[in-house]
Amino acid sequence: MLISALVIAMAAVPFPIGKVTEIHLPGTEVTVYERSSDLKVVTSYYRGKKRPNAFLRAPGTDTFKEQADKWRVAVSPDGMRVMAVNNLLDERDCETFQIYGHQVGSIRSLDFPGICAPYHGGWFGWSSDSEKIAQLVFIEEGQRSGFLTIDADTAKATFVKMPKSWNDFRYMWAPDGKQLLASDGKTIRFVSPDGKLKRTLKGKGPLLAAEHTFSPKGDRFVTACPDFDVCLWSVKTGKAAGVVPVPKGGMTVHDWWDDDHLIVSRVRGDKVKEFVVMTLKGKVTRVLADVPKKSYDADGLELEFTRR
Repeated sequence: MLISALVIAMAAVPFPIGKVTEIHLPGTEVTVYERSSDLKVVTSYYRGKKRPNAFLRAPGTDTFKEQADKWRVAVSPDGMRVMAVNNLLDERDCETFQIYGHQVGSIRSLDFPGICAPYHGGWFGWSSDSEKIAQLVFIEEGQRSGFLTIDADTAKATFVKMPKSWNDFRYMWAPDGKQLLASDGKTIRFVSPDGKLKRTLKGKGPLLAAEHTFSPKGDRFVTACPDFDVCLWSVKTGKAAGVVPVPKGGMTVHDWWDDDHLIVSRVRGDKVKEFVVMTLKGKVTRVLADVPKKSYDADGLELEFTRR
């Protein structure tokens, strides 16, 4: 009985096993610290300033390759596919996408047009089942228009125009894969894939962690509390499900590590940006990566973590 309890307790924390491997991300000053026991690893990153470009990790290696013609790439939650958006528009002034396999020996690739002028595509993210993608659509900054849904198997893209009064700047698939979550920073809406309003939540605060806002089990999401801390909410009821204290100096929530831990970044000593694993009580248990803050800010870096 004691042994069973110990195994359960150990499984509930990001217990570090194995030696640390240091990985230096090309084109940046980021150092990643990985262990063989890590639940998630960095699979892609991009630089949003200077010359926007993305880097993708080769499957089963510690090697990252620049995707010079892509402004962002994102590996699906199951690690099997990659969604990429090209930097340049096609001859019809349309964005172009690629979905391709992310396993050794995979050759299947789908190339297809996305949204066309005068519309532009914004941030995008995968559904938790790795079958669909959702992307924000806007005319120009501050004028959001709706969202694009993409079927990862067929590359069918569907644009759904939404009411101007909503002005949502995030659209992402809900955990059930049957609804999307829309947020304008004040109101959270659950809508059907054709844009019909299903549910509205108010007073929860701005969503955090973008398309990673939902816990792995899909039962909670994270927002910024009015009092500076991080709030957890029940997806089913909309009621409070916990508060994560924010340390002095602040932090940014990027993702969930598991159902009991978050991946956050913080500034250490005013000069170093750290990505760490933090419990829901605010205790740091692991350093995942660090980078000089000046370099991080100048490059507009974003790191993407995916389950092994």
